[in-house]
Amino acid sequence: MLETQAMIDSLRTSGKLSTDSNYVNRIDSLNATLINCIKLLAIDDRFQKCELNSHFNFKSLISSDKRFCITSWDTRLGGTMIDYTNVVIYKTFNKTFVKQLVYGEPGFKDNSKIMFDTLFSIQNNKGQTIYITYGSGYGSTALPFSVVKAFMITDSLIENSIIFPNEIDSLAFNDPNNSGELSIEYDLHNFKGNDKVHEMKFLNGGLEIKVPIIKANGRPSNRYYSLVFNGERYIKKE
Repeated sequence: MLETQAMIDSLRTSGKLSTDSNYVNRIDSLNATLINCIKLLAIDDRFQKCELNSHFNFKSLISSDKRFCITSWDTRLGGTMIDYTNVVIYKTFNKTFVKQLVYGEPGFKDNSKIMFDTLFSIQNNKGQTIYITYGSGYGSTALPFSVVKAFMITDSLIENSIIFPNEIDSLAFNDPNNSGELSIEYDLHNFKGNDKVHEMKFLNGGLEIKVPIIKANGRPSNRYYSLVFNGERYIKKE
């Protein structure tokens, strides 16, 4: 897989414009090859037995129970809005499946723009496992964002489990129809002095999430609020 990623990187740095149809078609083909390689790992649950390599443009995470694996990489098709893609391998009680994720920047559902680099597993009060993933991306060079997303596995992959607060305020983005995801986004255009981007923080194995408070103009406030898992969902801790 890394050889294919290296070929993608080589094409990206060749000086060709991303609007060149031959270039785009070649990159698309190589990305499709990567997805097919990941599908092969689902056969006989090979993904559970091998250590998936990673480098600066490729990241693979597997849960402690080895039922959930998420792989992210830079497709090299994006510009200032980096075009990441994500593929999940998940194991139900009967079969192992592969799914490509198709959500992205807060407020958009066109394609995946997130590089996931953190994975936690927590248990709800029914004994079900919830997989908490965290990643980041760019709406543009000046619009970095972070996303925490919850997954569950029953007889399929559940991506919109009701787990995060569904109020919408100036602190974070949240789709009221998808409270399985919480996002924050900065606007570097409005940064001043020593302003810097703050990441979400995960405590107690993901049972508590400290979320940076973002001002209405996209600047950091240098303050956080906490979301604490109560066995059913995360609640806001004042």
